[in-house]
Amino acid sequence: MEGYEGNLQQIERIAASTVLRGSESLCKLLRYLGRQSLENPGTPIREYHIATQVFGRPAEFDPRLDSTVRVQTGRLRAKLAEYYRTAGSGDSVVVEIPKGSYHLSFHVKATEEAAGTPAPPIVIERLRTLPGRRRSVWMFAFVGMTVIALVLAVLLVWRPVAGPVRANASPGTSLERFWLVLLQNPSRPLIVFHAGVGETMAIHDLDGVFAALGGSVPAKPADLFSQTDIESGDVIFIGPPPGNTGLRGFRFQAMQNGPHKGEVGIVNLYPLPGEATQWVPEGPSRMDDYAVISLEPGSRTGRWLLTLAGTSGLGTEAAADFVCREDSMRSLLEKTGRARFEALVHTRVRDGMPVDTQLVVVHSAE
Repeated sequence: MEGYEGNLQQIERIAASTVLRGSESLCKLLRYLGRQSLENPGTPIREYHIATQVFGRPAEFDPRLDSTVRVQTGRLRAKLAEYYRTAGSGDSVVVEIPKGSYHLSFHVKATEEAAGTPAPPIVIERLRTLPGRRRSVWMFAFVGMTVIALVLAVLLVWRPVAGPVRANASPGTSLERFWLVLLQNPSRPLIVFHAGVGETMAIHDLDGVFAALGGSVPAKPADLFSQTDIESGDVIFIGPPPGNTGLRGFRFQAMQNGPHKGEVGIVNLYPLPGEATQWVPEGPSRMDDYAVISLEPGSRTGRWLLTLAGTSGLGTEAAADFVCREDSMRSLLEKTGRARFEALVHTRVRDGMPVDTQLVVVHSAE
């Protein structure tokens, strides 16, 4: 029982730390996983139960179409690692979430490690006493990061081909009606993405929908994008498209004057009566964001360009989440009635993630 109580105390210590301060949803998830792991060590923790009991998802929650639990668990895993690098570096009990599981693992540090004695700063001292090497060290780190980025890009572009993406069910839901516009073509659409956390989360959400519909989709970094990609097939832009490609009525651009001068916003080129002419997130703390969801014909008949892009990665993540949820897509399709449209959404940010994303403007094709 002593270990049980000690582990519960460690959970509370982490939840009360500065690393998780203000992150109510992550604290709630941490406490839930802690209780379930300690009280039912041999029982798997189901994603469905986490979604409904922690995040308030409805009883019809489908983990294939809603990645909330996986995304939030990934955030919590990163926060735990940050905690033990900083405030919890001297703690004797280490809490982790092993990959592929929702069960928490608890283990005790070795005595020397738990004491918090830092390792001898050999590398730091060398950098200080040999300033001529500093440039070489940083250059080596830069080259290493570049190589890693290129490897990740290659893996994304050349990940295993599963053949054309086909829906396994009839197009009865709003999600199926929307995605079949792109997925019914013999060739698979190409994801063109910008590097960033929000963009990565967006791709993760799309992967879940594509898997549910029976396939996978290749991806390519935006700086490798070319006109040939548009001519070859459907393209999904994750983040603002290069040169605003595929956008008719909205443009991403830096504000030229006013209180938001220099900040990236979204310009409404053809505002309807009562619509704003531009949208820029308010405040420096990124408590909200705006994003464009656009589906436009490509350069060839039967081809499409889908844009999911915010003024920041948070907005992009919100746009992707919006088109991966049945309820939000139902509301969008009810307003458009057609496949071709441009829409602008607004999302609030809480605990470092987009929440409560709402439609602001919808322009349907005439």
